[in-house]
Amino acid sequence: INFNNQKYKWRIELENDFKLDKLDKLSVYSDKEEFLCSKDLGIKFTTLNWKILNNNALAIRYSGYSDYSIKIYEYDISNKKIEIKYYYKKSVELNGKDFSGPILPIMSDIEKKDLIKIVDSIIEDDRCFARYGPTLLPILIKSTDLNLTHYIEVIYNKCIKLVKEDPKGKLKFLNIITSSMNDLYEKYPDYITKFNSEMFMILDPSNERIVDGEYSHFYAFSHEEFYSNWNGEAIIRFKWNKFGRAYYIIIWLLFTVFLVCFTIASYPTNSITREIRIKLYQTSTAFGFFHLIHELRQFIQKPDKYFFSHMNLFGKRIFKFIL
Repeated sequence: INFNNQKYKWRIELENDFKLDKLDKLSVYSDKEEFLCSKDLGIKFTTLNWKILNNNALAIRYSGYSDYSIKIYEYDISNKKIEIKYYYKKSVELNGKDFSGPILPIMSDIEKKDLIKIVDSIIEDDRCFARYGPTLLPILIKSTDLNLTHYIEVIYNKCIKLVKEDPKGKLKFLNIITSSMNDLYEKYPDYITKFNSEMFMILDPSNERIVDGEYSHFYAFSHEEFYSNWNGEAIIRFKWNKFGRAYYIIIWLLFTVFLVCFTIASYPTNSITREIRIKLYQTSTAFGFFHLIHELRQFIQKPDKYFFSHMNLFGKRIFKFIL
């Protein structure tokens, strides 16, 4: 089976094992038929299909007497070895609905050695880690196998390390931890205290992005556990005192000045001279442009969310601070 770049090729070696056929070995050869590496599989099957993926990984779908499985193998060119990257099996026939989501489903009830290799490959690749981390961490938390639970600390440390290195660009990795807050609190409460302390040091009060956007990772900390201890309260109080309160007051003052100037200028009375009325209109126009630019900026950044977000009914930013 040729790689897409034609430089390498997969070779599947089959054997007959009594009533079942067996996928005995998977090998990689160069385009000049030079042997590079192989991996013993010993997979017994009644039906077998394969397909080479865009990244030259080999997807194998097979069935036995009692289960249906998919495995994906990848050739590590630099280390010249074949690694398993994915494994999924069911006791009933596989169908498209099993794989209709944005990511491939992850299973925990597969061979431990394969699961460990899959976990390692997910953690090592930052792109896979960002996509599969929120699904993988709950599986590890629920596990009772020490060979798997030690990865909880590995995942936690990597998330914190990435965010410390680039708080703006890699803030999304915090979602891996925050999405499993409840599970961590039930089985490993020390991580909650540790996480709160880490966030107290990491989150930059002047970094608006931390609380900007409808799906803010800081806003995702709204778990009861986060507010039930001193560290969580300290982070909220710190950010409110440093910039939240001032931001809240400034926004309301600007809107109040705009409203008062326009209301006084439009009020039907002879007690206000024409010159003062013009100045009030000019002031309200200036503040009106300020608010208009603010709204246009939100519209340009996220036009769909601007029209369909219910939070705009109350004022998106102010509403978040009230919460």
